[in-house]
Amino acid sequence: VKVCAGLLKSSRSNALETDELLRTIEQEVNRMSRGLQNLFTQAAPSEAREIVSIQALTSEIEEVVRRRFPDGILELHHDDKDLRVMAEREGLKQCLLNLVINAFEAGARRVRLRTLLVMGGLRIEVNDNGPGLPKNLDLFRPFVTNKAGGTGLGLAQVKSFVDRHHGFVSAAHQPTEGARFHLEFPASFVVG
Repeated sequence: VKVCAGLLKSSRSNALETDELLRTIEQEVNRMSRGLQNLFTQAAPSEAREIVSIQALTSEIEEVVRRRFPDGILELHHDDKDLRVMAEREGLKQCLLNLVINAFEAGARRVRLRTLLVMGGLRIEVNDNGPGLPKNLDLFRPFVTNKAGGTGLGLAQVKSFVDRHHGFVSAAHQPTEGARFHLEFPASFVVG
């Protein structure tokens, strides 16, 4: 990538050579990103799993958010107030914090975090009223970001956590309502 970028910088090449260099850069960046994603998934620091109260954990997240974004509104909705899961506690907390903090940093004034049981499994929804998600951006790839000063690791960590717990994460742009993230976990994730 560095060699190709250097050739482009001092480019005296024609359009075909430039296209080939750009194609090579894109292929190499994709290859490195896949490798890094595998690294996150396979070699991520895995903590011991324990029984975690969703309500207690989201209350901790609410405290962090209130200190960091005093004008922001975080709405917590739990369909089951006593819901507990078997998970890496700090990993789950960081995963949800990444989503909520990203929303506020993107300009959302209100973020809703909702947990609900769906066919025995757990769905966590994080919706905001911010500007939404950029189109054609692979949000869960490491080092992909549109945030000034961002590292592009937060959503990669979210995906890594969800993958380690045999779940699925999706993101969508809501045209008039901002961004929406859904995390789906299997019934084996839920304790009661």
